[in-house]
Amino acid sequence: MKSCRFGESTALGSVKYRLLCQLYHLAMRHGKKRGDWQVIPIELIHRDLAAMIGSKRETAAAVLNDLIKEGFVKNEKRLFFKRGSCFVYLAAASHFLTCF
Repeated sequence: MKSCRFGESTALGSVKYRLLCQLYHLAMRHGKKRGDWQVIPIELIHRDLAAMIGSKRETAAAVLNDLIKEGFVKNEKRLFFKRGSCFVYLAAASHFLTCF
């Protein structure tokens, strides 16, 4: 299983990058596969996600909504993470990736 190591590149990345990396980590560690999606079976609120990535709640919520609109994530009582969907975005990021 691939892992996500949170290092300096993650800490200095954009909120979108940090949130995608955190969701990937949660999905791979705790998720259950459902088709092309990983269900994250942990109940998360915006404040939890913000604390995990070092962001404000409002910012984390706005970025999460953007990720939903972009098809990386869906929210149906639990978060669903699209398997493999973030690789293109993360590969294009200007960060040295320690994820994946």
